[in-house]
Amino acid sequence: MSKAVKKLICSELEQRFSGIDAAVLIGIKGLDAEGMHDLRSTLHDQGARLTIVKNSIVRIAFQNLGLPDEMSGLVDGQLGVATGTEEPTTLAKTLADWNKKHAGIEIRGALIEHKVIDAQQVAELAKLPSRDQLLGILASTLNAPATYFVSALAGTIRGLCTALSAVRDEREKAG
Repeated sequence: MSKAVKKLICSELEQRFSGIDAAVLIGIKGLDAEGMHDLRSTLHDQGARLTIVKNSIVRIAFQNLGLPDEMSGLVDGQLGVATGTEEPTTLAKTLADWNKKHAGIEIRGALIEHKVIDAQQVAELAKLPSRDQLLGILASTLNAPATYFVSALAGTIRGLCTALSAVRDEREKAG
């Protein structure tokens, strides 16, 4: 491969990786063509993309983008870089679920908002709920005290109404 072609590929990778907040690096050594197609289509359905590149070129692209040096340590052997979803948890879950069903890939690590995490941390990330689920949990947690307060106030008012109704009934009986 000529230097001009390598520079062109490197600049293409830099453009592709420049706007991402999350990327997962996977080893694809045990993956056949059918498995690769299935993995790419699964990622595509989630809004992600798998890029297979030569290690030396991806190292240069990572270096030119100013990514942490630990990223270069993850680049070894046959490598794929999965990028493109808005949530890192979605990307990690998709890869972890796919690997449970098909095997053939090795999750090496990830880049999340310019921080490198290892394979174990990616596995933990895959277990987390999605952003929407976390927002729902937060909303219900924030709503709970107000709900209890309103319920307590309603109980007090209900008790007062019951007491006033009992006094009224008692006075009507008394004449």
